[in-house]
Amino acid sequence: MTDNEYPEFVKGQTLTSDELNELTTHLRHRDRLVGRMTGFGVNCGLAGSTAGSVITISPGLAVDQRGEPLVLDSARTIDLASATPVGGWSFIDGTKEGWSVILRATDTGVPHTTCTESSCKGHSTTHTAGVELVLAVGRVTGPRFDFPDDALRSVTPILLSKTSQPLTAYSTLRDQVSGLLKNAAGGPLVDPALITLLDGTSIPSSDLAGVKGYKVAWLNMVLFATMDLLRCRALLATSCQRDTTTPGVVVGHVTRAGSVATFSPRYRHAWEPPTGLTTSLLGGSGESPCAPVKDRLETIISGYAPPTPPPTPPSTGGVIVDPPIRFCPKGKIVMRGECINVPFPGEFFEVPFPPEDYFTIDPGIYINPDPTRYLVDDPSIFYGTEHLNFLDDGVLQAGGLLGYKGTDVVATLTQTIKDLGVEANVSAIAMTAVKDAVGVEPTLSFSPSDEVLVLTDAAGVAVGMARVPAVRSVRDAGTAIPAAKAAVAEVQVLSGTVDRQLKGFEGALREFDGGLQGLTKEFSTMRDGAFDQSGYGARIGMIEQQLARTVVYGERISTLEGRITPVKGLASASGVRPELATGLMEFSRSAIEAMRTIDQPDNRALTTSIAVAEKARGELARLVTAGEVDALGPATLQVLDTMRTMVKSAGTDAALGARLDEQVAALEGLIR
Repeated sequence: MTDNEYPEFVKGQTLTSDELNELTTHLRHRDRLVGRMTGFGVNCGLAGSTAGSVITISPGLAVDQRGEPLVLDSARTIDLASATPVGGWSFIDGTKEGWSVILRATDTGVPHTTCTESSCKGHSTTHTAGVELVLAVGRVTGPRFDFPDDALRSVTPILLSKTSQPLTAYSTLRDQVSGLLKNAAGGPLVDPALITLLDGTSIPSSDLAGVKGYKVAWLNMVLFATMDLLRCRALLATSCQRDTTTPGVVVGHVTRAGSVATFSPRYRHAWEPPTGLTTSLLGGSGESPCAPVKDRLETIISGYAPPTPPPTPPSTGGVIVDPPIRFCPKGKIVMRGECINVPFPGEFFEVPFPPEDYFTIDPGIYINPDPTRYLVDDPSIFYGTEHLNFLDDGVLQAGGLLGYKGTDVVATLTQTIKDLGVEANVSAIAMTAVKDAVGVEPTLSFSPSDEVLVLTDAAGVAVGMARVPAVRSVRDAGTAIPAAKAAVAEVQVLSGTVDRQLKGFEGALREFDGGLQGLTKEFSTMRDGAFDQSGYGARIGMIEQQLARTVVYGERISTLEGRITPVKGLASASGVRPELATGLMEFSRSAIEAMRTIDQPDNRALTTSIAVAEKARGELARLVTAGEVDALGPATLQVLDTMRTMVKSAGTDAALGARLDEQVAALEGLIR
């Protein structure tokens, strides 16, 4: 009988053992069929570890090619030094180095337990389904395991210097990607016209730095999307009919150096859900489940639009009318109607490219894809750069401003960002000045909340752009905010009316005002002497006490109200002694801690300005500790400026804000 046939019994029949066993065979076949519909591979557990040449596999579950459930109910070991490899596996490539650890089904039969006779021929045999671990020489193979052995292994994205200069040849990567698109099994991966478009791109030496950066970033994105499409195709190339005469599940791969074995799960039968489920999660249609991935690749290629700077900088004399700037409020760049980021790479890979697990195609990943699975989703994870749109204020693409006068570009970007309701932080700087800058990333795309640098040539023409991501300022505040919120929640219980609270805050600000006035006097008298910690500490204590009792329910402030004074404006600062810098450092620490007690959860400006002030204070502390006296002047001015911004961001009235400006300006005048 076939697996789909089964016997039927009626009363009075004489049955043979074969007839009875046909029923058992049919039931086992149906169970395995259900198993195959569930999936294949390692379902859970079955992790490996080594001690010398001994490999230990932890308990777990798997389903083999037939649908047979494999249950390892306790950890088992296998010694590489003494185990005899088993051959004949259709899914093992014996030419590869190392050994595969395979979990396979076993079936043992013993006489029925009720048999008490010397011979049990007249009784049934009890079979027990079990599992065992065996070794096989070589490595698991198949469409999704052979995927990394394609030409992809030799393809590496191009990195950029901070001045947007490619660190490897553009033409080399272009030709490699073109070959992948042209020579795929079954024909070109995309419309041949798009491959022709790709082949026609290049980076001539006459391109401005920002144009070179765009082309490199775009080509890298084409590479990432191509790899994602090839990966999708490799996944779907796995047949749901896994017929084999030697079923088993590979749980890992082992290599050995001397007497020491190393276990890796990279080459294993990772869990594969049913093909239908995988297809539905991928999207697309039954005929073309990889269609969404292909569409994204074609969108990126067809969206190629490098900046075309004017041959001669137009004379606008300020803000450019109808500037060639694109804004995507969702935080990505618009390409053919879609928002797709084209982030610039950095000078190195933050993590090895591509990540090891990218080539271990786990079919279940499509339930919740992450950047390590779809390369094109977020290349910044490899570049070591910060994410765009950290503060959810959108992304601007300003490559169209290249070739204009730097001053006009600064004015235009400043106005554009202000029109979006954000306080702009834009300045022009010579291209050569960013080569060794820390935290600066080349780009033509940025968020309004980022600090934007317009990079100019010797003639003052904008040839590139860079950004200091807003996340760098905000991240430092992350650990302090929860504690501040908890403290404020406790204060709220004891608080009176909102009016009383606002009056308390106003008084605290006046005390801060007085503190700055006192600080001005002390800077004047103690510039070349010791800093008076005792009297100053008393004033700080008063500020802390008042602000700790204050909860402010001000109007939501969604824009950044201040900015960091450009470093180039501080270059001439000098004359600050370590004692003076230490005093300011302590004062700013107390002021920052007090400001953190203010409860304005929707005031992103305050959160950001506190983080910026803390960062400036930390840099001043580092310089004091390192004894870098020459750098104390600029760092001191930076702290003063960020403290002013921090206080104003809390929603202080205009008059008090103006007084703070005057006082800080006076302090800066003493230090310069």
